[in-house]
Amino acid sequence: MSSRIRPARADASADAPADALTDALVDILTGEDGQATVETAFGIAAIVTVMMSALTGLVAVAMYLGLTDAAGVIARAHARGDAETVAKLQDGLQGAVTINDGSSTVEVTVTGTVGPFPLEARAVALNEKAVAE
Repeated sequence: MSSRIRPARADASADAPADALTDALVDILTGEDGQATVETAFGIAAIVTVMMSALTGLVAVAMYLGLTDAAGVIARAHARGDAETVAKLQDGLQGAVTINDGSSTVEVTVTGTVGPFPLEARAVALNEKAVAE
């Protein structure tokens, strides 16, 4: 409790309970008790925010690597002419798959999302039908 100097009153004994209550309220409202609790609460909230952001980043990287791998496998399967494998792989993905079949290459684009962030992976494979000709 902090100490304050108040001017002396003539009838100090009559106002003693009121002054004690006033002093207690002033100490509660302006004291520093609980300051460490508030700082700890803000610190924990900041740590949780940073950890959730880092976790979201790790999930995004893992998802991107998976999309890149899927795009490569689909591109190679399509380049070989393996329509059954391409259909199975497209059904297993949660994102959208776009296949651009050129004269000598096959380009596959796979898109997905991690939370609000869109991800896109591309792969290009040499069209084996064009090589065989």
